[in-house]
Amino acid sequence: MVAMTSEHDKPNRWRPRFSVRTMVIIVTLLCTYLGCWRATQSIGTRDVKLLLGRQVGKTESAVPFTVSIHELVHFDSDARRLMGIERTRHYYFWFFGYVTKLPFERDVSASSLRSVPGNPPSNGNRKAN
Repeated sequence: MVAMTSEHDKPNRWRPRFSVRTMVIIVTLLCTYLGCWRATQSIGTRDVKLLLGRQVGKTESAVPFTVSIHELVHFDSDARRLMGIERTRHYYFWFFGYVTKLPFERDVSASSLRSVPGNPPSNGNRKAN
């Protein structure tokens, strides 16, 4: 005699249940969010610089709709490079022209920053010959 197993005897495995419509909506929202990253990198960083209206350090966008700026404490105009003074990284929320400062700040030392474009690298960033 052959033992028959029913579906009730099999171990229960949780499987997500969703409709195709839900999947399309989630994928569309995710792609739209990630697609805004390029706009944040080009237009968002420019808008934040225009809002501040003064000389700022390195500007970057690590995630969509968020721009970080390294606040310059001392800028040596003759050597065109950042000096080794501690400074603060400020974060801004950007949404297609609307800019507001976020309540987060981070203290960053000059030695931990990567070279700012247009400035020579620090001694720690040079390759050994």
